[in-house]
Amino acid sequence: MSVKSRLPQYKTEEVAQQIACGVTSGVHLGTRRIFVVGEIQEALAARFGIVFRALDSTEGPIYITLNSPGGSIDQGFAIFDIIKLSNNPVVIDVVGVAQSIAVVILQAADRRRASPESRLLVHQGRLFPSQDSFAADELKDHGRELARNNERVYRTLSEGSKGKLTIEEVIELCKKDTYFSAAEAFKYGLIDEVLQPTKQVVVALKRRPAQRARRSGKRK
Repeated sequence: MSVKSRLPQYKTEEVAQQIACGVTSGVHLGTRRIFVVGEIQEALAARFGIVFRALDSTEGPIYITLNSPGGSIDQGFAIFDIIKLSNNPVVIDVVGVAQSIAVVILQAADRRRASPESRLLVHQGRLFPSQDSFAADELKDHGRELARNNERVYRTLSEGSKGKLTIEEVIELCKKDTYFSAAEAFKYGLIDEVLQPTKQVVVALKRRPAQRARRSGKRK
């Protein structure tokens, strides 16, 4: 039997369509899973809103794979609100990293999970000016808005920890870049579960046929 004939017979066209749909929309319809990968910005948030609402219009849990270095606070809270307002249970799995506003998005889920080698990071919001200079009053306005955004982040992380972190403790953690392993994130209440492998692999080894005695004059 050839190797090719032993392989499962997949419907190549169907698989190709699923892959193309997943790459374009960031969603795998068969498993109701949305992939939020990369920087949180307007285009990603818009795409997320469309595919999430489409899935949420039908019954069943929605799964999100999150792997993001963070990004826009406003777009992050837009995704957060979309998840919180869902009709269905939502599970978020962190694979790789969840940093900055991505950790806030994580708190919107009904079940928050992380792969064993993933990492989380929290810190204060930062101002990235789009121009070289600000007038004093403009700088004060930006500073006040940044402070309000930080307060939103602190409150969300504290509430998400389910009593394990006070707002004051969150503020201390966010004064600098604070990294968490998956196990540490679980300890601080930022996730509910560290994912563990569940598959069982059974390898069957064929015994080699006994070597036949040579007929060329070999004595028994």
